[in-house]
Amino acid sequence: MQFEPFFTLNDSEYFIDNIRNTIGIKYGYAKDRKVSLFYIFRPDYARSYNRTFHVVGLKFDFDWKVKKRN
Repeated sequence: MQFEPFFTLNDSEYFIDNIRNTIGIKYGYAKDRKVSLFYIFRPDYARSYNRTFHVVGLKFDFDWKVKKRN
């Protein structure tokens, strides 16, 4: 779980530009192989259009070793 605030440096009504909230799970299903499922919720505060992002993702991690030639 993550909470990341993004701050604005200009003179604005809001000090925080937006916040990204992330939650996810990671599962190792084999040696050197993992799969992650995550959700990102990012509301936008400082803009007049106030958009909100919803992101769902799936990530695969693979590790392998390169054999050296003799």
